[in-house]
Amino acid sequence: MLHAGAQTAPDAFVAAFDPDGALLYSTYVGEAGAETGDGIAVDAEGNISIAGFLAAGNAQYLSYGGYGYVTRLGNGAFSTVLGASTTATMLGVPGRGIAVDQEGNIIAVMIATASDLPVTPNAVQSNLIGDSDVYLVKFTP
Repeated sequence: MLHAGAQTAPDAFVAAFDPDGALLYSTYVGEAGAETGDGIAVDAEGNISIAGFLAAGNAQYLSYGGYGYVTRLGNGAFSTVLGASTTATMLGVPGRGIAVDQEGNIIAVMIATASDLPVTPNAVQSNLIGDSDVYLVKFTP
């Protein structure tokens, strides 16, 4: 999921293939700065969700740089940046930064270093304790 082409900064990319190995589609994900694709998940309908880190620059598909992102390709496609006033990066373990449950909900895992990320009511932990914490976010279909 990482491409280091003619640019000095790498870009994330995603490619989908049918069961016979024929390319269905392929796309870059990112902007002018460096991006990583740290996690990928496919739901029962074949929609692809990816999570990664967005470094800096003017976004083509994303809002702005220096934060974690979640992108869904397929039905209900979207892309969003997750962060606050300081850097919040995705958990850097391939395949473990994002998952899709049986209902199609997307769950992303981040390492948060910002103290002002949004939290829902009754969150298990509602503020940053220490230099960094695990941060979970859920998107419903």
